[in-house]
Amino acid sequence: MKINKRTLLLASLPIVASASIIIAVSCSNNLTPETIEPIETSPNQPVTPTPTPTPEPTPTNPTPSNPDTGSQNTSPQPGQPGANSGTPGNSTDPDFGDNDPSENPYDSFVTERAEPTFKSDIPAINSRIERYTTPNYNGRGIVETGDAAKFITIDSESYKDVKNDQYETLKDYSFKVEIDRNEKQAERDQFKYESGTAWVLDYIKPEDGSYPLTWFFGTNLHVIINMDFSKGGENAKKLGLQFRFRDIENPLDTAILSNYPELFFSAHNFLGDSIELNPMIGNYYFEDQFNYKDVKNYAKDFAVIKVQFKDENEAKHITRGFATKYPSPKIQFPKTNILDKTSEEIAAFDQAYVLGYAGTSAAPTINKRVGDVISNKGSKYSDLVRSYMITNAYGQRIPGVYDSIYINGNAMATLDTPTSSGIKYAFPNDFWLAGDYYHRFGMGIGFETDNLFQGASGSLSIDNNFNALGIQWGNEGTSQTGLLETFTSKEVLNAQGKRVFYDYDLINGGGKLQTRSFSSLLKDQFAGKTSFLFGKLPEKNSA
Repeated sequence: MKINKRTLLLASLPIVASASIIIAVSCSNNLTPETIEPIETSPNQPVTPTPTPTPEPTPTNPTPSNPDTGSQNTSPQPGQPGANSGTPGNSTDPDFGDNDPSENPYDSFVTERAEPTFKSDIPAINSRIERYTTPNYNGRGIVETGDAAKFITIDSESYKDVKNDQYETLKDYSFKVEIDRNEKQAERDQFKYESGTAWVLDYIKPEDGSYPLTWFFGTNLHVIINMDFSKGGENAKKLGLQFRFRDIENPLDTAILSNYPELFFSAHNFLGDSIELNPMIGNYYFEDQFNYKDVKNYAKDFAVIKVQFKDENEAKHITRGFATKYPSPKIQFPKTNILDKTSEEIAAFDQAYVLGYAGTSAAPTINKRVGDVISNKGSKYSDLVRSYMITNAYGQRIPGVYDSIYINGNAMATLDTPTSSGIKYAFPNDFWLAGDYYHRFGMGIGFETDNLFQGASGSLSIDNNFNALGIQWGNEGTSQTGLLETFTSKEVLNAQGKRVFYDYDLINGGGKLQTRSFSSLLKDQFAGKTSFLFGKLPEKNSA
């Protein structure tokens, strides 16, 4: 068994005390002995499956600890550097084809081929990189970038050198959120809380022109898994648990929401009851155990919360007057995808901007390091982790375009008892949500010099034209690569004609097999209203 231990950080920040940071991949909301299902607010489109109340099962090998105190799964581990331990529950050595991270089939390969090995209608797959280079990978297929200067915060002198309209816009859109858990800090009469980054996605414009009260914020699914999902947040009210926004009038300013937020949309099981996953080349790990042909619980790390403010004063204060400054969207969520570009265009791209609330800093952090003075360039797509990337039809790995299954490495836990929906195995980056596991899947992207610290989970990334690129959920620390989910995906077929990625759009909807999106739920519940993002929504039953 080849064990590859990588430093992989899940970028949310569970707080236990000022001097310690523990990564939690916990998805049980920990409010009552009974599991509360996270029902999206559309009564016509309930979340499936419906798990029965059950405690989180204990994997036999490795054994994660209590999800509310940080789990220690095998590599790559969404936790702290060097915290990986244990071995996967599989004794076989699978064949990975060209994707074996211990081998580099392109060490001496000069890309001279005139024809692709197969045809694809996806530009990124059916095109070649003319100036293809192979980074200096170590034996684990990672470029070790070493220690680097600290990231720039927007309240520092260094920010003046790199300040631009992209970062300033992200600053206006973004907030630090803190979500109490029903667990007290050691020796302190205060709740532990989850900290992450959220940003304005939409709001409903009142017909009378008053300041909006109904708002929608995007963040990671793993950031909000400890929310109270009961109706109206009744359990949170009884227990005194808060949902807070930070960095309002100044970085240390905190505002407690009068009304507990609702989970409006979560990106899980949105393509039907089950999906089939196939690798671009070679084989996935554990194909003899895990049924990739029938994956029943699956998710992307994206969620939308709905906040109903008490009155205009509260709304203006917490949103920093956002609706007055932005009566129309500056950041766009296009229906296009990175794979609509050629491989050459992807390799040449250097315009990714990210801002989030990393670490314990009260001020936002950007994906630039102290000493950088170039304001008109952001991050590149990362080719620093070989085994994450998919290949184009010419056998070249496409920089920064990842299959999320590869990010799990060769780690999988076998559960003592199947979950209520029949899940028998769990991967390190799975979600524990409302009594069940959900597998991270599909297309992801990665940026160089973007390994923002815990707390930056949920950070929005945009390009130089203010188009949303994705939402950050973690990083691979050895190479300083940031890991993000994309809001859209193209249907990608491999050389055998099997589906590798699905067609979907989490914001706008419209994927071939997609059953719901943020847009579909919004149109169902706010028919005839005016949306900041979409404009006038159609009336129900309108032609």
